[in-house]
Amino acid sequence: MQPRPHELPMKPTYRFRLVFECLCAFLRRDEDVLVVLPDGRYGCPPIPGSSQPAVGDGNGEDAHCHHHADNGDAAAHEACGPSMPAHVAAIQFNPCELAPDSDLQPDLVFRRPGARSEQALVFLTGQDIALDAPLTGSPAIAGGRGAVAVPQSAAEAEDLSWVADVSRIDAAAGIMDPSCAQPGTNASLDRAPSSPGRVVARVSLKGGTLRSLVLGQNEQQEPVLFDFQESGALIPNGFQQAITSAVAWDVAVGEETVTLVLSSFDGTTRRLQFSFAGLPMGYTMQVMVKNMPLDSLLEVPYCIYPGETIAVDHHFAMYYALSQTPPPNFWVPLETTARANGPICPSASFVEQAAT
Repeated sequence: MQPRPHELPMKPTYRFRLVFECLCAFLRRDEDVLVVLPDGRYGCPPIPGSSQPAVGDGNGEDAHCHHHADNGDAAAHEACGPSMPAHVAAIQFNPCELAPDSDLQPDLVFRRPGARSEQALVFLTGQDIALDAPLTGSPAIAGGRGAVAVPQSAAEAEDLSWVADVSRIDAAAGIMDPSCAQPGTNASLDRAPSSPGRVVARVSLKGGTLRSLVLGQNEQQEPVLFDFQESGALIPNGFQQAITSAVAWDVAVGEETVTLVLSSFDGTTRRLQFSFAGLPMGYTMQVMVKNMPLDSLLEVPYCIYPGETIAVDHHFAMYYALSQTPPPNFWVPLETTARANGPICPSASFVEQAAT
């Protein structure tokens, strides 16, 4: 006797979540959302049209990048500050959720102060990444925001528009250089593989839902309003808004394994596989993609001072390395009151070059 439909065993369904933190640029396209991570391993990446590339000793000391205005002024504009710290790109996850036969194993396992479990890191050094799943089309984008500078409800707080839109700051700068979205390349300005690149990794997101996850907050757990400024001057169009410090991509998984495929710029491919085996149906597995200074990545306690203003948002200027036409003024977000949930390097969003 064939079982009745309601008697058929239910296929397990799990949730897989990628969380993006710090220097991650979002490019919305018809077929996917491409997340581009600027290469900040030596400080600020090279800026198109600059007088010289970014330099540094690998630890962020004396890292500079310079940019000339389009008017041909010979005076270099200090875009990224006198000591832009090196940023480390990595995938972070619970090592207990790694599948035993995963090609990739952790480069580093550590435990945060006071944490109950360990965390694992796989460092990104030039990879294009995608989920190995039959998903098509760009993710659904969380919306609901009204004409407000800070969200008025939990639903509004999930709107993806809390990611800073470079196009609103400068329309030309908000167009991403097509070479930065091209798979298999670090988008070096002189096209030489050994030259300093602008991109350290890309993640292609298809299907699922994309939303803001955590906004910068004050001690009262209210979203902080940010001004966009350059050398103390407010941006002319008065761009103010709350800013997200993390973006989440959620997708349903019907198998007990889920795999991220990492294709290196040198042509090799390896798989980072996770397992839901033994976990309850409906469980959400969270994997993080981070691009931040190493002390923040490891959450070294002395680098976080709750309640105090921490000047890290000038890192936003590193996004202009991805612009097809970097702006003459490098606007960066500055909070209007002290944050209580630690330093953040805001995410940013770009648009594609218009078809001709």
